Amino acid sequence: MKILFLTSRFPYPAIKGDQVVIYNRLRYLSKFHEITLVCLYQKEQELTALEYIKSYCAAVHVVKLSKYQSIVNVLTKAAFSNIPLQVLYYLSADFKEQVKKLLAENDFDLIHAYLIRTAEYIEQSRLPKVLDLIDSMHLNIVQRMALASPLKRLFYWEEWRRIKQYEHWIGNKFNHMIVVAQKDKEFLTAKNLSVIPLGVNTDAYCPITDTEKKYTLIFSGNMSYAPNINAVTWFVDHCFPEIQRKINYVTFAIAGSSPSAKIQELAKRRGIVVTGFVDSMPQTLNEAHIAIAPMQSASGMQNKILEAMACGLPVITTSLGLGSIKARQGQNILVADTPERFIQQVLMLVDDAAQAKKIGIQARSYVMDKHSWDHSNQLVEDIYRQVLADVHPGNHGGRNFCEPSDTAISVEQAIVTRA
Repeated sequence: MKILFLTSRFPYPAIKGDQVVIYNRLRYLSKFHEITLVCLYQKEQELTALEYIKSYCAAVHVVKLSKYQSIVNVLTKAAFSNIPLQVLYYLSADFKEQVKKLLAENDFDLIHAYLIRTAEYIEQSRLPKVLDLIDSMHLNIVQRMALASPLKRLFYWEEWRRIKQYEHWIGNKFNHMIVVAQKDKEFLTAKNLSVIPLGVNTDAYCPITDTEKKYTLIFSGNMSYAPNINAVTWFVDHCFPEIQRKINYVTFAIAGSSPSAKIQELAKRRGIVVTGFVDSMPQTLNEAHIAIAPMQSASGMQNKILEAMACGLPVITTSLGLGSIKARQGQNILVADTPERFIQQVLMLVDDAAQAKKIGIQARSYVMDKHSWDHSNQLVEDIYRQVLADVHPGNHGGRNFCEPSDTAISVEQAIVTRA
């Protein structure tokens, strides 16, 4: 199958959540399909792995996104349009022209667009189209609004108003859409929508037995992302001082790229380490005893939780962080929604190393069974097949499509079958 794949960010190194998904989609789908990738980038250093990504694609086209032009787009077009501000920010005439040229010169079978930021470029195309939403931005912003300052709340409200309309409208422009969690599906009104859980590279994210433990606790993720900043500051303000009072030697690592000024300031406190970008997140996770994800707002599915579980770490999260992850409380994950309960769970795992190890082993087993990337991306292929069957019933044009596992069942049935 010939696929045109559009993204608003270069997929590697896979530091941010959207890059992780894009990279692993490409890594799997390229085994069976011919992929032409078109992506935006903002800085030249983002393209250091260009040749590596080319190894997975028939062709890669990168288009620079001017920050100046993006700001101009938002300032000049927002007043005359109900399009979400983030979509306006990622509008690029050069990207649009590149996509138009590729569509004219190639006989693609299907377009796979990643995030609503790319939807505008192909919403009028008559080719079969799949939109990888990952999560509902509408739900994401609702939860961010509750924690924002009054000024930011006004901004989020305006974006929420736009996205609420846009997500409903865009559903009618695509043959199928994908989200990673049931709660996001429930927030959207489209019928052509499937839930496909995130995957984890369980070969990379695995226990490393000979690693020296440096940290008692670890939080991992993109540390410029507001929900991650909120989660860490909540934990440091409400939980960590009491944990330190009980366990004098405890250390807390905040691991991830682009730490905000607020996060960097935390490194001045006793027992807190802010690592910034790390060469190997699996290695860094393995240097800790316990992973925490005290999310105070969340949509989609938390990669950080699945990756820590895959490394065999016991994880403590909130109900919001757990979301649609089907791990069992007390068996392969721990859930705590109040500071008192979170402190109690941390202290229990520190005091009971055998129980911590048992939960970590069961966490790894759960991820291996339910969240491999092969499992996730096979479900994406099921969607491709259904979309093409709906558009061209009984006729695949003689092209070499991947054989369906069962052409008689729907995508939703396939998801249940493979779950």
